[in-house]
Amino acid sequence: MDLRAVSPISFVSKVRVPLLIAHGEEDERVPAKQSRMMMEALTKAGGNVTSVFCKKGGHSFSSSEDFADWLRRLEAFLAKHNPA
Repeated sequence: MDLRAVSPISFVSKVRVPLLIAHGEEDERVPAKQSRMMMEALTKAGGNVTSVFCKKGGHSFSSSEDFADWLRRLEAFLAKHNPA
Protein backbone atom coordinates (compact mmCIF):
# COMPACT_ATOMS: atom_id res chain seq x y z
CA MET A 1 0.00 0.00 0.00
CA ASP A 2 1.24 3.48 -0.85
CA LEU A 3 1.16 5.34 2.48
CA ARG A 4 1.02 8.70 0.71
CA ALA A 5 -2.37 7.69 -0.65
CA VAL A 6 -3.83 7.46 2.86
CA SER A 7 -1.68 9.93 4.80
CA PRO A 8 -3.54 12.94 6.24
CA ILE A 9 -0.80 15.22 4.90
CA SER A 10 -1.98 14.33 1.39
CA PHE A 11 -5.41 15.79 2.11
CA VAL A 12 -4.61 19.15 3.72
CA SER A 13 -6.41 21.03 0.94
CA LYS A 14 -9.65 19.34 2.00
CA VAL A 15 -9.51 20.52 5.63
CA ARG A 16 -12.24 23.13 6.04
CA VAL A 17 -12.37 23.52 9.81
CA PRO A 18 -9.89 24.90 12.34
CA LEU A 19 -7.59 22.19 13.60
CA LEU A 20 -5.82 21.82 16.94
CA ILE A 21 -2.71 19.62 16.94
CA ALA A 22 -1.08 18.47 20.17
CA HIS A 23 2.11 16.49 20.36
CA GLY A 24 4.73 15.43 22.89
CA GLU A 25 8.30 16.31 21.97
CA GLU A 26 9.52 13.00 23.45
CA ASP A 27 6.98 10.81 21.64
CA GLU A 28 8.77 7.60 20.69
CA ARG A 29 5.91 6.20 18.59
CA VAL A 30 5.15 9.18 16.37
CA PRO A 31 7.91 11.76 15.91
CA ALA A 32 6.89 15.36 16.65
CA LYS A 33 8.42 16.20 13.28
CA GLN A 34 5.37 14.64 11.64
CA SER A 35 3.03 17.07 13.40
CA ARG A 36 5.26 19.97 12.38
CA MET A 37 5.16 18.77 8.77
CA MET A 38 1.36 18.58 8.96
CA MET A 39 1.14 22.08 10.43
CA GLU A 40 3.39 23.45 7.69
CA ALA A 41 1.36 21.77 4.96
CA LEU A 42 -1.93 23.00 6.44
CA THR A 43 -0.60 26.54 6.75
CA LYS A 44 0.65 26.53 3.15
CA ALA A 45 -2.78 25.30 2.03
CA GLY A 46 -4.42 28.23 3.85
CA GLY A 47 -5.68 26.15 6.75
CA ASN A 48 -6.35 27.41 10.24
CA VAL A 49 -4.13 25.35 12.54
CA THR A 50 -3.18 25.79 16.18
CA SER A 51 -0.55 23.67 17.89
CA VAL A 52 0.52 22.59 21.34
CA PHE A 53 3.89 20.89 21.84
CA CYS A 54 4.64 19.48 25.29
CA LYS A 55 8.41 19.54 25.86
CA LYS A 56 8.48 16.56 28.19
CA GLY A 57 5.44 14.79 26.76
CA GLY A 58 5.49 11.39 25.14
CA HIS A 59 2.69 9.65 23.25
CA SER A 60 0.31 10.58 26.05
CA PHE A 61 0.33 13.19 28.78
CA SER A 62 3.10 12.37 31.21
CA SER A 63 2.53 15.17 33.69
CA SER A 64 -0.46 16.82 35.28
CA GLU A 65 0.97 20.22 34.29
CA ASP A 66 1.01 19.29 30.60
CA PHE A 67 -2.50 17.86 30.84
CA ALA A 68 -3.82 20.99 32.58
CA ASP A 69 -2.12 23.17 29.93
CA TRP A 70 -3.73 21.07 27.19
CA LEU A 71 -7.17 21.42 28.75
CA ARG A 72 -6.80 25.22 29.00
CA ARG A 73 -5.72 25.45 25.37
CA LEU A 74 -8.49 23.09 24.26
CA GLU A 75 -11.07 25.14 26.14
CA ALA A 76 -9.82 28.37 24.51
CA PHE A 77 -9.76 26.72 21.07
CA LEU A 78 -13.33 25.48 21.43
CA ALA A 79 -14.54 28.79 22.81
CA LYS A 80 -13.13 30.52 19.74
CA HIS A 81 -14.09 28.01 17.05
CA ASN A 82 -17.11 26.20 18.46
CA PRO A 83 -18.83 28.46 20.96
CA ALA A 84 -21.76 26.81 22.68
